[in-house]
Amino acid sequence: MTTDEVKTVLGEVRNAYRRYLLAREKAARFRDGFLSPPAVSDMPHSSSRSNGTENRLVSLIGCDEEAAECLEKYLEARRAAESLIGSLENPDEKEVLTRRYIMFEKWEDIAEKMNYSKQHIFRIRNRALKKMRVNESKCD
Repeated sequence: MTTDEVKTVLGEVRNAYRRYLLAREKAARFRDGFLSPPAVSDMPHSSSRSNGTENRLVSLIGCDEEAAECLEKYLEARRAAESLIGSLENPDEKEVLTRRYIMFEKWEDIAEKMNYSKQHIFRIRNRALKKMRVNESKCD
């Protein structure tokens, strides 16, 4: 596994999490619209009300299923990243990568919390990425 491939695995956590949040928000908004009473102008003029309600319910279920699928993909991406990070022995390297790729913290915040300069945090991250690349190639 190359360094770029390791970065892709780690970066996929954030991407998958954003897709999950979007799907969850979409389902919540659809649910809010579904549960709110219709305005007078939205009232049906025929007996097709039950069919429209049924279609909206099916759409709502589809939104919920999409959110559940996105959650599962996020959890899979997170497990893969945590496995890579767990292969490291150095606690500073683990902490930097966990804070950045699992907890989504900014580089400046990581540096402040760990009492290091931002440049030193980058050095720790780069060293960790190289080690993960080497560790993965040994497992092949």
